[in-house]
Amino acid sequence: MLFGVSIFTVPVQSELKNILKDPQQIDVHRRIAFAAAYNWQHSVCQELSTSVIVSLTRSNEPAVHEALAIVFRGNERLLLNSNMRSIIEAVLPNDRFLMASAINLIEGLEFATTSEPQLVFNICNRFLEVGIEEIKTAATEVVSEIWTSP
Repeated sequence: MLFGVSIFTVPVQSELKNILKDPQQIDVHRRIAFAAAYNWQHSVCQELSTSVIVSLTRSNEPAVHEALAIVFRGNERLLLNSNMRSIIEAVLPNDRFLMASAINLIEGLEFATTSEPQLVFNICNRFLEVGIEEIKTAATEVVSEIWTSP
């Protein structure tokens, strides 16, 4: 059971896909994101939860990203199976989600620096790229404010 209903019925999965496609359902997306991220750790829920998380990483809503970010649990090693790799691949291009999950994602991958150096490098490199852009944006805003202040 996920989201209070059996996840293995075709009508439920079809309805879930329709809800995820509707950009007007932000509050519902946040609740579904939270449920999927929270239940991802249970093997019976991983496939559907992974599908939901990957789908919602494309959202532009910070509340959805914050809910999804709990899939990376603080102070816990990430289970680097194919589902988690799919989630990480979906997270990397999304700057907002990446930054929302930064601390827990890095902590969860600390153990993998010797066994998965390329994966860890790719993630850390993206953090640096995004961080540099955020610093540039913030600096530009500050300078703009100084120049336009009376």
